Amino acid sequence: MKEITTLPELKRVYTLARRAMVKRCAGEGKTQTEAAKELGVTRTVLHRIITAEKINWPVKRQGRTPGGTAANAIPVHVLGKDYTSLHAASCAENLHRNTIYHWIKEKPHKAWLIEKENANA
Repeated sequence: MKEITTLPELKRVYTLARRAMVKRCAGEGKTQTEAAKELGVTRTVLHRIITAEKINWPVKRQGRTPGGTAANAIPVHVLGKDYTSLHAASCAENLHRNTIYHWIKEKPHKAWLIEKENANA
């Protein structure tokens, strides 16, 4: 490898190495969140690199699977029905999540959290 003697040369080597690392993660089918953790940067920084370098990122997977719930979802009981998550209850009952939060805190006869151990029973 040629010795780097100027700052522009160093910047070019750094940019090429950074681009190669990001493209490798994209090619492995990782989400941007997974790649950011692996690369030791925030998702925002990674997204800026992807945008600036015009890198194609094929994986658009989000935290929820279609019809599923996030791993950290908290089951709730709202208006006489059990739901797998606050989001599911909000959509099904056509209520804003803050309304449900308010009911949980101030009107427990309308809504309450279901303990995860009891949710699967």
